[in-house]
Amino acid sequence: MYRRALLAALAPLAGCSALTGGDGRTPATGTPSQTTTPTSSLPLTASDPAANVDSPRGIELRNRRDTPTYATVVVEHEGETVMTESKTIQRGRSWDIEGIVSRRGIYNVIVEAETGERAVHGWVVGEQWGEWDLVASLTPAGVETRQIGICAPDCPPLQARGESRALPRENPTDPGREVAGAVTLRNDRDRTVPVSLQVTGDQGQIIDYTYDLPAGVEAIVPVARSDGGYDLTVATAGRTVEHRWYVPEERFPRFVVGETGPAAACDTTDTRITRMSNSKQTETTVGVALQSDDDPGVARTATLGPGESRPISLRVPPGETTLTVFVDGERRLTAEWTVCPGGPIRVTLVGRTVFLRNDDRVIKSAFAG
Repeated sequence: MYRRALLAALAPLAGCSALTGGDGRTPATGTPSQTTTPTSSLPLTASDPAANVDSPRGIELRNRRDTPTYATVVVEHEGETVMTESKTIQRGRSWDIEGIVSRRGIYNVIVEAETGERAVHGWVVGEQWGEWDLVASLTPAGVETRQIGICAPDCPPLQARGESRALPRENPTDPGREVAGAVTLRNDRDRTVPVSLQVTGDQGQIIDYTYDLPAGVEAIVPVARSDGGYDLTVATAGRTVEHRWYVPEERFPRFVVGETGPAAACDTTDTRITRMSNSKQTETTVGVALQSDDDPGVARTATLGPGESRPISLRVPPGETTLTVFVDGERRLTAEWTVCPGGPIRVTLVGRTVFLRNDDRVIKSAFAG
């Protein structure tokens, strides 16, 4: 239940077409034409029942191209080939390879299209990595894979080490509150990369951990159930990035590890202030101003009648940004981002309070006069 709730909250931020998870799957109809190399002794199973997951896992390969595509899937484990199969997949159809492995572990998966594009994925099979098949997609741009696991802080069989409090850190005044801040780490390289995560709050260090992230894998680390400011560091052997992380203004920052190291991944198309609304009983002038680094900034002002709502389109850039809301000429609310704000963002006046909202969640609120 906890995993589903967190993944549901993070889904709008993912911005990726190939998700590992039941909610994102689209069952296919029809049978693709088949030219298959036989595979024996599957699913791969450990002799000790405790070393197996509850049900065998497989791979679903989707063809999102406009033409039929011949593809090959290879699964390897500890230097040996577990299976190799090939098939022509019709446009818009999926190929389900069921019951490949039951044994917990990390498997090397290679998906290659006849046109030469390929993806290498470190397939993590374990309870904290979902009970569904791995999903890969053939797209016009190439081959995509994606897999999500929740690490709090550990997520076996993925290798992890370090020091951490119990995660997510509880809110002392509201125990059991939903997760307020979580960090996602994704490895876009074609090999396993050690990625370090450090988060410190006003009560001291929360986590100092290193994850050996396989290729194509995302680890979600639920950090805290409390709002506030945190010092956040993500590092690989070649690069370190540091941010002052504000919650709830940026609840779920996501970092992608490429060839040059980690970098914040921002979905800039959705990160916009889209609407101002006045739910008060009186006419009110609302102003919104954005300031980013040395940029001169942008602003919008509108006079809204009682119950009036007006669309606007202000892009909130990634990086250090300050958003200020003015009500009848008075500065009433300030929000700051250092990583990536989630969007779309709406400014709403209700009674004597001004709210910043994102997907019906309150990012920040303040007295409006």
